[in-house]
Amino acid sequence: MSSYEDSDAKSLIKRFGKNVAPRLYSRCRLFYYRRLTHYGRLTERVGRSCAFRVSSGPFEGLRYFSSGRIPLVDLHPTPKLLGSFEQELHPWLEQLVQEDFPLVINIGSAEGYYAVGLALRIPTTYVIAFDPLPEASEACARLSRLNGVSGRVTVEGECRQSVLRSIDLRGALIICDCEGCEVRLLNLQKIPALATCTLIVELHDALLPGSKESLLARFRDSHTVLFAQSTHRDPAEYTQLRNLTPDEATIALDEDRVLNGEHVSQEWVLMTPRIVD
Repeated sequence: MSSYEDSDAKSLIKRFGKNVAPRLYSRCRLFYYRRLTHYGRLTERVGRSCAFRVSSGPFEGLRYFSSGRIPLVDLHPTPKLLGSFEQELHPWLEQLVQEDFPLVINIGSAEGYYAVGLALRIPTTYVIAFDPLPEASEACARLSRLNGVSGRVTVEGECRQSVLRSIDLRGALIICDCEGCEVRLLNLQKIPALATCTLIVELHDALLPGSKESLLARFRDSHTVLFAQSTHRDPAEYTQLRNLTPDEATIALDEDRVLNGEHVSQEWVLMTPRIVD
């Protein structure tokens, strides 16, 4: 935190109290970042070029939030508008949407990109989206209404083992991105029905060393395992970027995977059950 930020934070604490101030300060910073900075203006240009719809990838055509209404929980909406977001998962997703999953569980749903996208691509499925942030839950509900799937998308708060145990998970698809909490949540011994689930999990070994091996050790006997690693994005592949400078195009594709000030490579795992109940 810079000296300016520290001074501003202390002022907010003095005015609003230590419990309210951090959240208010965070929202002020996010508003400034998203609305008044160069990236905010870039988001507007990319959004207009895409008509505020996802323009490629497995969720092509998904209606996204319109100008000035993109929720603050989505700090980097341009890759989603372009359809480049987590493109490493696209082959898996295209394969999985052909299967008749009765239920999709999205743990760490944020504004609803995966929850709503999968509801659109799998018309017979029901989606339960979990996120501990009220702002994320509200945004996910709003996105589901925008795309006409709110009747098949239920938005919940924090995901707990007790909640997962209460759901009939047999044959479900689970998409999980919960910043290391996957090690606590996805436990076959405590939730045996996970043995029948197909899972895509964003791994967080850089954030929580040893979490990858711990998670995989639980599923090696019950699931086949495939990995995907983050790759370079080529701006030339996206026609919506042609009117941007090279730097702007690079920024628009950047998913901001940064830890301790350094870009990190992201890894995902697809775990498919060997025997489906």
